[in-house]
Amino acid sequence: MTLERFEKGSTPSYFFQSATQKYLFASKHIKGAKILDIACGTGYGTNIMFERHPEFQFFGCDIDEQAITYAKRRYQKQIQFKNCDAYSITFPDSFFDTVVSFETLEHLKNGQSFIKEIKRILKSDGYLICSTPNRHFGERLGSTKEKPFNPHHVSLYYYDEFHDLLASSFQHVKIFGQTETGADFFYKFPAFYRFYRRIKPIILPLLTHSSSKSEIVIPEKPNPKFEPKPFWKSAYYLLAIASDMPINSKTQRTD
Repeated sequence: MTLERFEKGSTPSYFFQSATQKYLFASKHIKGAKILDIACGTGYGTNIMFERHPEFQFFGCDIDEQAITYAKRRYQKQIQFKNCDAYSITFPDSFFDTVVSFETLEHLKNGQSFIKEIKRILKSDGYLICSTPNRHFGERLGSTKEKPFNPHHVSLYYYDEFHDLLASSFQHVKIFGQTETGADFFYKFPAFYRFYRRIKPIILPLLTHSSSKSEIVIPEKPNPKFEPKPFWKSAYYLLAIASDMPINSKTQRTD
């Protein structure tokens, strides 16, 4: 598994905490009885949602067979994990009430095909909850479309592009921005981030080793904030809820 795969006890806590906040956010907005986490990785996020909604039926899918094997071994048997491709999700039409997919679009060359596939497996009143890094923020750190600062990324989106991609398949789209302490610091001091990228191969193994010695506690009240501000240029991530039905979500800061 690559460094893009997060897991409690083996990923630096500042990365892990940022990722878990999205699943805490999703846990407040998922609807229906059948929930899919597509590109679930090692399954930590699927499990976060399951622990908060054990009455629902959860599924986790990922193309990485090693990650799925780990998820099946590590988490509750009530969660159904399976190996599948994001462009060809092995479930029937109109099967899920909610589909969750965080940090997936930036890894795909054809985001529209992926969104259409999600639309196919969602019920007519279903929700898609997804996120992707903010391209505007990345450009402040020296990233370009041809050469993102993260070598695992192939597609980056501005607010408008992210909105239009989702709106091409769903009638209602609400986008939030996620910021965090570290991201704000890098936004103000992009030169520091470029320095960090140079020393990351040296310090990351040390941080990973340190974080593995203690249990990471996931706070119920997120530190990162999610705000519905269009074109929020300082947001490190853009997070959206999309549906063909009006979206019942608060328009103020989510605490």
